[in-house]
Amino acid sequence: MSSVDGIESQGELVKEATADPMVIQRHGIAATMFLIIGSGIMNQPQVWMMSGVIGTPFLYVICFSAVWLGSVMVVKSADNLKLVGKNLDYAVLAHTTHGPMGSFAVDGSIAVYNATACLSYVLLIGSMTSELVQGWSGSDSFVTQSYFTTPIMALLFVFPLGLLPHYTHTQKLSILGVAAIVVVVAVVLFYGPVCSEGKQVRAETVGAINYWSTVGMVQKAGSVIFAFSYPHAIVHAYIGLTPRTTKAWKIVVTGAMSAGAFMCLCMGLAGYLSFREEVDGNILTNFVGWVGDALKILLVAHLVWYTPQEFVVLRHSILRLAKQEPLAMSTALRVGSTFAIIGCLVAICIALDATGVSSGTAFGIILDIGGGVAGSFAAFILPAIIFLRYGVRGSACTRIIV
Repeated sequence: MSSVDGIESQGELVKEATADPMVIQRHGIAATMFLIIGSGIMNQPQVWMMSGVIGTPFLYVICFSAVWLGSVMVVKSADNLKLVGKNLDYAVLAHTTHGPMGSFAVDGSIAVYNATACLSYVLLIGSMTSELVQGWSGSDSFVTQSYFTTPIMALLFVFPLGLLPHYTHTQKLSILGVAAIVVVVAVVLFYGPVCSEGKQVRAETVGAINYWSTVGMVQKAGSVIFAFSYPHAIVHAYIGLTPRTTKAWKIVVTGAMSAGAFMCLCMGLAGYLSFREEVDGNILTNFVGWVGDALKILLVAHLVWYTPQEFVVLRHSILRLAKQEPLAMSTALRVGSTFAIIGCLVAICIALDATGVSSGTAFGIILDIGGGVAGSFAAFILPAIIFLRYGVRGSACTRIIV
């Protein structure tokens, strides 16, 4: 059993219900979308603001292609090396091709990637809870500040769910997670342009629309990679497929990533054109009133459910780097490691708040660094190194795409 066995369990659940490969592939697309679509989509309006309305689609194409190729290279490598099985994961594949350094590289990059992911989730949960409490109470006292709400929410929700040894989602709950983000995107798309709560930005009060910024594209590439990638779950999503073929995987990953990219496009473009230079790192901060509250509640609920899945992978990778066996850890080790990791994440959030950096700005920086460094390495640089290692003759690009 792997650290992210939820996808595999979902595959077994569907196989019991139906033998129709198309049904299983559609489920695989929904489950993979749940892994792709997380907090990164909330930063996409800022990506459009900084990269431009022409530059951002160009950036999307580059990042989409890189992440897509990386996932296919991982699957092809595992398949061609005859490694696909119940206990296979990304680190096992890298260890097979590059020895201990390969598995260390995977665990290290996944640990950094998922640490930034969990940090961004905890930051959003705490800051949006603070905004909600302040708005409802009309007070800015100690108990309404993010340095109070962040540890409280982490202790009440993230910590208990993070204690689970594995985090297995059912098909319906995966779809509900995607549905929550779809609702947020729809509100930004349709309500953003007509927002009348004092946050609406009129065209005559702001500068010209940004069409292209090379500097902005470089700065925000990490956020786009973060929004598109899911390196820790590639192998497990593939194992859950029936039929388990590279062709079936291409259908699933193309469908899931295309849907995710389309949602990022809608969210980013609508958010940017609605709020222009006032776009925050977290687009929901731009919405006030009951609509803003409803969106924040929905996203907090989604992240509370979503964060433990990423956290289990983070803990798994950290324990393996520490030469511990995550799948056989004692209760004391699970509780202690969970408390220590979540405590570090909360401490970083509080430190960021103490510096005076706004939660939206800090959120964008976290995604830029996490996606740009660990995300790019785990999602397409390391897959390329693994793929080229086993030395199949012929054009590498041809072997991947065909």
